Amino acid sequence: MATAVIDQFTTEHAKLQEDPKRLDLEERAVAKANELADEHVFRPTKGFGGFVELTRQAFVPPKAPKIRPDDLAAQRAQFIDGVLPGVRQNLRLGNLMEELRELAADKQHVTAVVNSKGGSAKTPVSVYAAVTLNTATRHPTLLVDANENDGGTSHAVGVERVETASILDVVHNPDGFHVPAEIWGKLFKTPPDLSVYVVSSVPNGQMYDGISKEAFAAAYQRLKYHGAHSMFIDCGNGSVVPTNHAAVNVASTLTFSAVIDDPASLRGILTTMLAYTNRGYEPKVRKALITVSKCEGQTSEYIYKMLQDEARNTTFKHDGHDEISNLTLDMFDIKPERIFPIPFDDYIASRRPAQFGSIELATQIAYLEYLVAMYSQDEDYTNTDPSMGIDFPKEKLS
Repeated sequence: MATAVIDQFTTEHAKLQEDPKRLDLEERAVAKANELADEHVFRPTKGFGGFVELTRQAFVPPKAPKIRPDDLAAQRAQFIDGVLPGVRQNLRLGNLMEELRELAADKQHVTAVVNSKGGSAKTPVSVYAAVTLNTATRHPTLLVDANENDGGTSHAVGVERVETASILDVVHNPDGFHVPAEIWGKLFKTPPDLSVYVVSSVPNGQMYDGISKEAFAAAYQRLKYHGAHSMFIDCGNGSVVPTNHAAVNVASTLTFSAVIDDPASLRGILTTMLAYTNRGYEPKVRKALITVSKCEGQTSEYIYKMLQDEARNTTFKHDGHDEISNLTLDMFDIKPERIFPIPFDDYIASRRPAQFGSIELATQIAYLEYLVAMYSQDEDYTNTDPSMGIDFPKEKLS
């Protein structure tokens, strides 16, 4: 469908070139684009919306100033193979949407987003990965706040944690959470227009003290695939705390998150990879994905070199006492193609409730590329940590 729309656009453009009244036609097209410019919401379920909508998206990207007819010559000069750059981005977005829908149709993942360093964008990555997956596939998605915090994960999607069941509810009520999809929404809150169900962090005044990693692992397992297609776990700081250790145990995919302007969070990726490798999760670490947020043009290759520098110039602790000074990225099988730069986005930075249509087109594409890479991987539910004493079977939706 996307190719057909592009063909229609180029055909219409050719007609304008041949029509002696093309200036008047172009002026009217720009006027219509400017009239629609305030909408600024890309609605993927409605496709590209025909020539007028395609013109608006090509000439008037979100937050761009309204264009004047005098600027048309400059716009036409940007054509590449007869297609404006903005149109090419929308074509890329549509193709990624279709690819993700196909990949996720019969494949499910439990993803733990981790970094022992605080402030490494674990929450926005968890939230927008869940929102993007739900927007693209319309599959119900579960978002679990595994952090002892102030409810940041639920707040990020516009849900107050007092409105929804918490992870402690699942831990303490083992028989109450084998629930069919039709009553899922009675237990876990989801924002309007989404099916991203939120399991909140602990309520005020309660702590995770005294709860074992085995109990948390069993709770995550009860949540897995009961009423939701896939699950994202927003982990807290540290690597050996029970909530995080259990999340890594249950997860089919690990995502290590960092921010580009914080070298400590980049070192945190390596430190956390080393910690989980030492605890028996090497197969998961070696196929993990890396997201680096707040990028402003940095590429995967550039970030790879930054990680190389951190590995060379940092002395790491091995099990808290032995020092390692010759750490290499090859130890964790880190490659540029497994690193996903996430552009800086004003809407995400504003901390308003997550909406896929409100973030920039480049950010939408970045999250889709990350999810396509995730769902292109084979699933692996093997419990590689013998200390857990639990081996969960692989489950599928009925």
